[in-house]
Amino acid sequence: IWRVRSWAAPYANVSTAFETPTTTELAASPTAAGGFNPDLGPQQIRTLEVGARGRWRSWLGYEVALFRSDARDAIVQFLETSGRAFFRNAGETRSEGIELGATALPLSWLELRAAYTFANYRFTEYRITSGAVVDTLDGNRMAGVPRTVVRLGARGSYRGFALDADHTLLSAVYGNDANTVAAPGWGRGQLNLRASWSGMVGAWRVE
Repeated sequence: IWRVRSWAAPYANVSTAFETPTTTELAASPTAAGGFNPDLGPQQIRTLEVGARGRWRSWLGYEVALFRSDARDAIVQFLETSGRAFFRNAGETRSEGIELGATALPLSWLELRAAYTFANYRFTEYRITSGAVVDTLDGNRMAGVPRTVVRLGARGSYRGFALDADHTLLSAVYGNDANTVAAPGWGRGQLNLRASWSGMVGAWRVE
């Protein structure tokens, strides 16, 4: 990270990871023979991220990031039945996108937040063999990951009282690796409201 000014701090991050399957992922064998899944192995990940963050005066902060993550033998869920999830290793996946965020304090009692994410998560090499049939899923989007996420928030506080409002919008997602089942986006989105009070009552802190 290079702290050029208070309003500009560009950075770069390069990392690798070796991730073994969890016991939850191992415990379900596709053959229904019981015991751990002997065909599920670890995944290896390489990640590159570049971006910048900073603060303009005392009331506006921002962050922007570009990322790319390549996984080999990625652990993905391919089936759920009777409450049990089954996992296997995909050949290779690539996750890339951009994240934008901003926080503003226009008034001493008001905080505004906004965040935007564009995520392009795809299989770069993924073959499924079923008997003599081989399904090629190269280029398919990863299931359960929306392409765009928007979050808007506001918090007002005064003498221990606080009111939070958060609004989230998600785009459509695929429900399977073959991309034949799609779940629609959230439409108008989801709005959450939270009112709270925190203060001292005698020697007790009450919320």
